[in-house]
Amino acid sequence: MSHDLTVQQVPVASLALLPGNPREGDIGAVAESMRVNGVYQPIIVNEGTLTGRPLEVIAGNHRAQAAQQLGHETIPAIILDLTDEAAARLALADNRTSDLATQDTDALALMLQQLPDLLGTGYDGDDLDQLLADPVIPEPPEPAAAPEPRLCPACGHDLNGDEQP
Repeated sequence: MSHDLTVQQVPVASLALLPGNPREGDIGAVAESMRVNGVYQPIIVNEGTLTGRPLEVIAGNHRAQAAQQLGHETIPAIILDLTDEAAARLALADNRTSDLATQDTDALALMLQQLPDLLGTGYDGDDLDQLLADPVIPEPPEPAAAPEPRLCPACGHDLNGDEQP
């Protein structure tokens, strides 16, 4: 399935948030990121001709709320026309695929340390301190299994061994 991914500027005041959105976000952190970094990712909006609910935010509800909080008149959006089922699947997949991601904490700590400050990152000094205090200690490797003995049919000597009979 492919969609027209043209980004449009949509008036924030015209958007409706996804009813029953299971994701609870930190609107303050999102707003701080948008204030420092600008808006760098469009939201996904359902046009609504198939649901009767125009301009419903399917992915990016917290970005839409942060834009409203910051007084933005418009927000970049990709407008799709989805059924209720397709909209629910997209909203759930957007949240779940993010949940399934992992991170390399050493790389994260290094990236955070390289910045002059943590403004707009969603991290604070306590987060960085925690990352640095809890280094990931790798599990020791499993010992290698001993190779199956290969015995000489004539004398029974282990052919894997270093010693000669």
